[in-house]
Amino acid sequence: MYVTTVDSAVPDPMTGAPQHIGLIGAWPQGEFAHDPMSLGESLGSGWRATVSMGGSVIGVLGGLVHGTISVKMLGGPIQIARTSVQAAKSGSEALFTLIAFLSINLAVLNLLPIPILDGGQVLLVVAAAVKGSTFSDRVRDVFMTVWLPAIALLFAVVMYNAFTGLILGLYVVFLPIPFHCPKTLLFFFATPQL
Repeated sequence: MYVTTVDSAVPDPMTGAPQHIGLIGAWPQGEFAHDPMSLGESLGSGWRATVSMGGSVIGVLGGLVHGTISVKMLGGPIQIARTSVQAAKSGSEALFTLIAFLSINLAVLNLLPIPILDGGQVLLVVAAAVKGSTFSDRVRDVFMTVWLPAIALLFAVVMYNAFTGLILGLYVVFLPIPFHCPKTLLFFFATPQL
C-alpha cells in the first residue's frame, strides 16, 4: 500500500472557499484479488457497474444544479491527464476503470437535452413528432444558439479551474476503486510531487 499525506488549502466542495486541511491519499499497489465469474455473471456485474457509474454522473450533475457541489470541482483535459497518470500508476484495473468511467460520463453528458448535443437532437425529433411536422431551419437555429453561451460558460469555468490548479498547484485526483466497492470513485485532494 502506498500512502501520501497532503497538507494544503483546498476548495470546500459546498462553498468553494479555501480550507486548510490535511488528507491522506491511500490506495493499494499491485494486483487485486479476482473471483472467477461466468459470462452471465460478468455481464451482470458490468451492467451494475455501468448503472452505478452513470448514477454517479447524474448525482454530480444534480449536485451542481442544486449547489451542493461547487463548480470548482469540474475538471477538463488537464485533470483527465493527471487522473489518467495516477490511475496508470495504480495498475491496469484502475486505468481501465477510469476509461470506463470517462466513457460513461461522456455518454450521459451527450444525452442531456442540450440542443448542441445528441440529447438535444432527440428532443427536437420528439417535439417535432408531437407537433406533427418538422421545425423550420430558423427555429432549429435559434434553439441551437440559445444554448451556445451556456456551453461557452462551461468551457470557460473548466479552463479557469485547470489554469488555477496549475498556478496554485492544487488538483483533485480521482482514483477508481474496484466495482464491488459501494462507491464508484474515491475523491481526494493532492499536490503535485516536485
